[in-house]
Amino acid sequence: MSSSTATQYRQFQVDRHIISRPNRYDIAEIGGDTAFYINVNVIKRKKPSLVLHAGPSIEAPIAAVCHFIKLGGHFKVGFGDPEKVDSVEWDDMTRQNVTATEYRWETALANGQGETQGERRTLTWKRTQSVSAEGLTVSAMPGRNYKLVDEKTGEILAVFTSKRTIRNCGTLEVRVNLGPAFDQLAVITCISLYEKSRRDS
Repeated sequence: MSSSTATQYRQFQVDRHIISRPNRYDIAEIGGDTAFYINVNVIKRKKPSLVLHAGPSIEAPIAAVCHFIKLGGHFKVGFGDPEKVDSVEWDDMTRQNVTATEYRWETALANGQGETQGERRTLTWKRTQSVSAEGLTVSAMPGRNYKLVDEKTGEILAVFTSKRTIRNCGTLEVRVNLGPAFDQLAVITCISLYEKSRRDS
């Protein structure tokens, strides 16, 4: 992977209307065409806690899911549609410390053409008080600001900077161009951390 310059960063606005739409996240690329819809499940235990749709509504195809594991505070993330069992790739995103400031998992990254690279990489979402999305500052909610780091290279692949409003949760900034699959990976893992922190607060 090569580092990107600031002009190549892509930002996604993350919205969750706490009054009218509390059980969904609407995610749209700022100045772009990409959009995601995340359905939130807080009732059915055997169903995924989050379901990511690759489009602006619940009618869009399912791209990824996440189960919140109560024991240990870990996450089981599935890439693909669970209704098509053989097509889902499962990864465990595990909490690395008791303060829940780091979550780590291994995955096979794709290149910009969507082709999966052979080597599996270790990625870690780390809570941050110093790194923010371009043009923004770290908010007063330090527990919900994260950076996604490639542990092999130390490169920051994505950043989430939170915001406290009735609708806008914050901005997810993707700093590499590794195709739609990586965008979906960044979105589902980041929102999983955000939603878990929100439920625990």
